Amino acid sequence: MERMRSLYRVIKSGQTVLGEGRVPAYQMTGPETAQAEEISGEPGNAAREAADGAVPRYALISEEKRKILEHARNQAEQSAARILEDAYAQRDKIVNTALTEAERLKQQAEEHGYEDGINRAEADISDGLKMIGRSVEQAGRQLEEHSEEIKARITEMALVIAEKILQREVGAGAEGLADLVEQAVMSERDKNEITVHLSDDSITLVEELERRLEPLRDRNGGYVRIRPEQQQPGYVQIETEEGIVDASVFVQLENLKRQLAELLK
Repeated sequence: MERMRSLYRVIKSGQTVLGEGRVPAYQMTGPETAQAEEISGEPGNAAREAADGAVPRYALISEEKRKILEHARNQAEQSAARILEDAYAQRDKIVNTALTEAERLKQQAEEHGYEDGINRAEADISDGLKMIGRSVEQAGRQLEEHSEEIKARITEMALVIAEKILQREVGAGAEGLADLVEQAVMSERDKNEITVHLSDDSITLVEELERRLEPLRDRNGGYVRIRPEQQQPGYVQIETEEGIVDASVFVQLENLKRQLAELLK
C-alpha cells in the first residue's frame, strides 16, 4: 500500500494531469483567481501574463470565440431575415397570383356563362321557330290533303242546319209553309198572271194562302190562282207568263247545297 502511495502526487490547483504533462487550466479573473493563488502560494498564468504586460491567452480565445459567435449570430439573423423575407415575398406572390387567377376565372366564368346563356336562348328560339315552321308546314299539308273532306263536312253541316230550318218551317203547319209560299209569290209579284201549284195534303194551307194573297190580287190588277195537286209535302211551284219557278223545300235544299259548294271552291 505504501509503495502504491508513493506513486501518487497531490494535484494543486492549476494542474490537471500527473508529472510533466501539466497544462494551464481555465482560470477566472477576479477574486476567485486571487483566492486560488493565495491557496497555492504561486502566481497564476494570468498574473504572470499581466505582469509581463501581455493579454491573457484565455482572454484572446474568449474574444475570438465571442467574435465568431457574434458573426455566426449575425449571419444566422441575416439568413433568417432573408429566409423570412423570401418566404413572405413568396407567400404574397402566391396569394396575389391566386387572387388574380381567381378573378380572371370568375370574369371568364361570368362571360362564358352570359355567352352560354345567350347561345342557349338563341338555340332554343331557333329550335322553337323551326318547330313552329314544321308545324305550320304539316298543318298546311294536312289542310291541303283534307281540304275536300273539310269542305264536304262544312257543306254537310250547312245543309243539315238549313234542312232543319226548312223542316221546322214546314213542320210548323200551314202557317210555316204559307210563309215560304208567300215569299216565293212575292218574288214574282210584278207578273200579271200567277198560279201557285202546291201539295193538296193541307186544306188549311190553301185557305191561309188565299187570305194572304188577296191584297196582291187587288194591287196588280191581275189574278192569282192557287191550284192544289197530288204532290209530296213541301212541293211548291210558282207559274207565270214567263215560266215556272220551283220553290219546293227539297229544291231549295239542293240549291243551297250547290251554292255552298261554289263558295267553298
